Amino acid sequence: MKCIGENIGKFRKDRNMTQEEFAMRLGVTPQAVSKWERGSSLPDIMLFADICRLLQVRSDELLGMEGMPLRLHVFIFTVRFQPTGPWPAWIRTTPS
Repeated sequence: MKCIGENIGKFRKDRNMTQEEFAMRLGVTPQAVSKWERGSSLPDIMLFADICRLLQVRSDELLGMEGMPLRLHVFIFTVRFQPTGPWPAWIRTTPS
């Protein structure tokens, strides 16, 4: 959870935007942006595309997954955001 928030803060600062300006452009409160950057909460998934556009980054960069193969992206997403339940079959098999 913290990785996304840290990346939001880094990219926001790279664009010389304050939390207040960033929040206003997204239609959220500055407190929400602060919570994201501290890792206390995550942005709503419906804001994700707007955040990427506003920060001028790709989604894999925002998630901290740039340069990784797609298969590894799915694995990391599964581990980070769906830690319970059975593992998908492709994780249990070795690549051919």
